[in-house]
Amino acid sequence: MNGAPAVDEFFGEAQRLGGRDAAATDGAIVAAVRAYLGAVRQYLEQVHRRGVGGQAVNEANSDATDRLLRRLFRVA
Repeated sequence: MNGAPAVDEFFGEAQRLGGRDAAATDGAIVAAVRAYLGAVRQYLEQVHRRGVGGQAVNEANSDATDRLLRRLFRVA
């Protein structure tokens, strides 16, 4: 399905930093995760309301979750 939110739109070039900046960076990452998941939720609801079958909606949800986890592993 096209039109799903792209995880990089929410994370940009986020990198986890150590030291004093770690808390600020972690806060930005948490905010990006929440924003991404909110956008995914809205997208999936729209797709579902258009009459797309449950299997396709679940596959789109799984794909979005996989993209998020891969991005979080790169940031960690």
